[in-house]
Amino acid sequence: MATSLWGTLLPELVVHIASFLSPNEVACSFRLVNKFTSKHCQGWKLVRLSQSVPHHAFVKRWGDERCARGLTFGQRQELLCLTARSGVIANLEFAVAVVGCPLTSEVYYAAAGGGHRDACIWLEDRGCPRVERAAVQDAARAGHAEIVRWKLPQFPDFTGLVLHAAADGGHRALCEELLPAGAGPACIQAAAFQAAESGHVELTDWLLGLLKERNLGPGFDREFDLVLLHAARGFELPALQRLYHSRLSSSAAQEAFRTGHGPNMAAAALASATPDWRAKLEWLEAEAGCRLSKESLGSFWNVFGNSTLPDVLGRVTLLRERGMLHVGRCLRSAVSHTNLLLIHYLKSEGLLAAASLDGDIMETAAKEGDLAVLAELLAAGGPIGPGAVLTAAEYGHLHVLCWMASPESSPAAVKALRLALVNPELTWRAAGSGSLEVMEWLWEQGCRQLDEKVFTAAVKAGNAVLLEWMVARGCPMWSEAYLVAGRRCDMATLRCLRRLGWPWGPDTFNRAVNDNNTSCCLEVLRWLEAEGCPVDWHAAWALVQSVVHPSSKIPGVSEWVKGHITGPSSGSGA
Repeated sequence: MATSLWGTLLPELVVHIASFLSPNEVACSFRLVNKFTSKHCQGWKLVRLSQSVPHHAFVKRWGDERCARGLTFGQRQELLCLTARSGVIANLEFAVAVVGCPLTSEVYYAAAGGGHRDACIWLEDRGCPRVERAAVQDAARAGHAEIVRWKLPQFPDFTGLVLHAAADGGHRALCEELLPAGAGPACIQAAAFQAAESGHVELTDWLLGLLKERNLGPGFDREFDLVLLHAARGFELPALQRLYHSRLSSSAAQEAFRTGHGPNMAAAALASATPDWRAKLEWLEAEAGCRLSKESLGSFWNVFGNSTLPDVLGRVTLLRERGMLHVGRCLRSAVSHTNLLLIHYLKSEGLLAAASLDGDIMETAAKEGDLAVLAELLAAGGPIGPGAVLTAAEYGHLHVLCWMASPESSPAAVKALRLALVNPELTWRAAGSGSLEVMEWLWEQGCRQLDEKVFTAAVKAGNAVLLEWMVARGCPMWSEAYLVAGRRCDMATLRCLRRLGWPWGPDTFNRAVNDNNTSCCLEVLRWLEAEGCPVDWHAAWALVQSVVHPSSKIPGVSEWVKGHITGPSSGSGA
């Protein structure tokens, strides 16, 4: 009967019902009710971990330990951050149990930035490290007043920084709430500057009005005029014109400002993210007398390569026409942003010869992993060498390596790959990426160097599946691996090493307690003891006492080791 009922529904009604649910609920639950809902909810397949995910679906996806085993240490930490951002504590608790890596300040910032007070409290109860200032700033920038109200009274000195962050996000109500908390003129001024640069016109006007009411004198007033530099970056032309004339009402004031800040203001307009950047620049130069100069562009070159910036080619063309284009800086920015359109423009205009194409540029392109960019640079005469191959392997870009080996690349790329394949550095850099696929491909190419250095890199990467693959191919065992994983509190990798039968060293435990003022966390030490690692408690206690720097002392370790000195387990154990 239920099936026939679904069959009578119009597809439009199914889509209408889905519109009342969150995208993740549709993808994980509603779409899976039956074939009918699946057919008509094709647009809801992507699951965003940073948003609330139904717990049953989260457990199904990550409950099988094989799912997390194939993740690197960095990917497992990212999973924690994304889950914390969603604020679903049940999912966060499950993820912590599954991934086997420590809670970090980034996890806390993700929860705070998502506005989830309960998740923050849950993390605090579990000793999650954090810098409170950064957490409150993230929350304020996102407009999460509840987090700010909760945390700021504990740290009133943060008021100015938090106000600055709230202004950056354009949250006037939160700014109004923060002002009575002790924000002085300098704090309000900084907030006004940030609001202007972020394009929040009404908020900027309001903050400047507050400063005017305080009648702070001509010295402060001249400083407030600097808001125009920030407004040139964030405001559209009508708002910028209005602010300019309201701040600089006399010709003398305009002349003084133009003399001191004109070129910088013009450069800010050129680099602004507003679509009317050209109109702003033309008005500033023609009406306000602010002339662009090559020297004023210094801090903006990285901006011009950003493909999300409107009309990048128009800006670059303008600079070229004026003889101000620094081709090398522009190219580096384009490559780091994988801006193929700009790279093609520079090449088609015959400008890349002046860009000092070198190995560093090619390695940056290999790091980003964009084949189209690499091909364009190669076609322009970019000198690709073994360094680009090493970089591609280091960042796990299998598609780049395969392309270099194919006829579609170039003789230079094939030669670079051939030279890199006989370089012992290639294997350990590839192992450091944690990519099993890259290591398998290199193995097929004859790169079969599996030594301590390679395995250390793989242990740091933290992909258990890769470690198992290496051991199956005869990688030698050595006890240092436990310390490499233990210093990062990577419990998943420690358990993997034990599962693979990795041997203890005679001093594994003692070095975990203190190795050149570096200690593993208490969780790792407890695990080592429980797994049967040989322990000399008196020697361990002596090492604990030898830690000199307070910052090197791990909470709880001293008390735990001391407790074993007088207990029944004191002495050496196996």
